[in-house]
Amino acid sequence: RNNKDYCRGALNEYFDVFTANLERFRLTEKEGEFDDKVIESIEQFVPYRNEAIWVFFSLAQYRDAPDTVEQLHRFFEGLLPYMYKPEHVSSYREWDFDNFRFIIHELFLYAVAGHLKYERFDAVGYLLRHQYYLEKSESAKMVPFSIIRQSMKSFEYRNKRLNLRRLSLRADLLVQRAKGSGLTDRQLMESDFVLYLRDCLDTIRYDVYQRWWPETLLYAERREGAFEIFARGQSQEYFNKLKRIFDIEKKSDLEPLLKAFQEGKLRVPTWEFESFSPSALLGFELLATRP
Repeated sequence: RNNKDYCRGALNEYFDVFTANLERFRLTEKEGEFDDKVIESIEQFVPYRNEAIWVFFSLAQYRDAPDTVEQLHRFFEGLLPYMYKPEHVSSYREWDFDNFRFIIHELFLYAVAGHLKYERFDAVGYLLRHQYYLEKSESAKMVPFSIIRQSMKSFEYRNKRLNLRRLSLRADLLVQRAKGSGLTDRQLMESDFVLYLRDCLDTIRYDVYQRWWPETLLYAERREGAFEIFARGQSQEYFNKLKRIFDIEKKSDLEPLLKAFQEGKLRVPTWEFESFSPSALLGFELLATRP
């Protein structure tokens, strides 16, 4: 076997083992406050999360090839069923799978962020363009990447139960956990923003429901200016690479998006008095204005 086949086989084996072992984190204990168990499970997962992040970054840096991103796509496809009721379970509550919903969502943010960091824009475009096969107990269908972000009722309950008065416990946790990950919280927000923009573009293109809620952008307005990749996109040459994420040809292809924001046809998230400006984070005015 040549080295390419060996690397492909080793990566498949790692992804298969990771996916199978995630079952060990299934929450079955019903005694006590369930939200405590969700938080505990998410914290216990940190070493495995960090290992996966290292793999994502290594793939982006050293294995930028079509078959590698296909493997990464299939990996997330294999994780999707964890967010839903298993076939053998008859009695359940919607929040029984909240730890998986957080874990898989966070992993996807980092997979995209790692490829953005190393400017593997074709790979990001692949992950967002191609739908995912989801086989559940009652159905099987192709779904968009936005299915990876699911609501978490246990965090809402926890916020009320402990009277924490946080705008978003989920945003707090995602941003806090960026420390020591190899990414800054700003880079994690950039990933979230890219996913939000792509989902908004697909909402317009295919006349579908807007789905992606960019949790971490609660903190975006504390920073000034466009995210790094869009600031670099002032260069036409750089923009020509960047546009592959969104399947557009030119800057003006983004204008319907901004118009839909202005007319209220697309939702810009708000958290009480907190929000953000898509146009500002995109740096739209200066995109593709230099050679």
